[in-house]
Amino acid sequence: MLAVAWATLPDLPTYREGVIMVGLARCAHLIKANVEYALMNRCIAMVMIWNQLAEGDGDYCAILVIINSILQIILYSPMSLFFINVISGQNTLTLQYGKTAIAVCIYLGIPLAAGVVTRFGMILLLGRKKFENAFLPYFGPLALIGLLYT
Repeated sequence: MLAVAWATLPDLPTYREGVIMVGLARCAHLIKANVEYALMNRCIAMVMIWNQLAEGDGDYCAILVIINSILQIILYSPMSLFFINVISGQNTLTLQYGKTAIAVCIYLGIPLAAGVVTRFGMILLLGRKKFENAFLPYFGPLALIGLLYT
């Protein structure tokens, strides 16, 4: 996305930086003239939907999404600062590490933690058989719909 942004938007730095941010990951906390913006990309929801449409392995897909989320939580802030503050070379947008890391933790860390707590809490509360046979068939489609609306 960096090359596409520079090739198509060389004279529009704010648009170019927006394309770079969207290309980096699913959320960003941008600071420009004391106005905060949150960019969201529905990558997780689309991965889950395409996996269901292709009749793929749901467990394998969920593991890949979790690994992706953890990597995004760890790597997004340093990568965004590097690509926007260092490579871009423009003064139109300045990212701050702390605010970017907080935004990533809010948009990715809280839902990931809530999912882990829900899964293990319901397994402890209901037992594995009831969890897989009663809870997942009811809650699974609702979770996918919830992903689409976030």
